[in-house]
Amino acid sequence: MARYHELLFLVKSGEISDLKLQEQFELLPKSESERAVAYTVDFYYFDNKIQKYVAEDVKSCATKKDKSYIIKRKLFKAKYADIIFK
Repeated sequence: MARYHELLFLVKSGEISDLKLQEQFELLPKSESERAVAYTVDFYYFDNKIQKYVAEDVKSCATKKDKSYIIKRKLFKAKYADIIFK
């Protein structure tokens, strides 16, 4: 919640724009026998200073060690290399 309020302040000050919550990204498309794999980030916005999109995920220490999270994070970074991941 604290990070959300910080981001709202940055929107109001014009440092970031296009703030979205719980933005979903497809990592692997659906096939005939498998469901699609998606990753949902907590915050997604455009950083006006560096002129790039940023995806932020706020996770606990326990979640950061979860193998499925680690794999999805790596797939996200590989597929969406043009988006800064925090």
